Amino acid sequence: MAAPLFDTTRFAWFVGRRCRTATLQAVARELNKGESSHDLSRFLCFGKEGMLRGHGLEDQLHTFSCLAVLHNAVVAWNTSHLAQLVERLRAEGHGVDERDLAQLFPLMRKHLNPFGRYHFNLDRLKRVQTTQ
Repeated sequence: MAAPLFDTTRFAWFVGRRCRTATLQAVARELNKGESSHDLSRFLCFGKEGMLRGHGLEDQLHTFSCLAVLHNAVVAWNTSHLAQLVERLRAEGHGVDERDLAQLFPLMRKHLNPFGRYHFNLDRLKRVQTTQ
């Protein structure tokens, strides 16, 4: 006897496996986002070796509040620059797929320098002070 053309048991197993795989991939993607967010916070909280030195609850709340503000500022800056980059790519005629954009999250940090190397244009500062 020939095998049936459509085996419902095998089909159900195949669909179930595909759904589980897609669900696991979505969960892993969300976990990666959370871990990237924690990684950015750990990177930003490098002072005092990343340890909380405040003994009081108020000191610790102050530290975490400052870290949250800094973290959000980095995410806002990254979001703004990613949007500008996508806009520029589209203006140049490059195709940017919305599905690819959905995979982006603005938690990158390689462009950050946490060690305080700053450059001030002293000539410009002098001109601003003399005009005031």
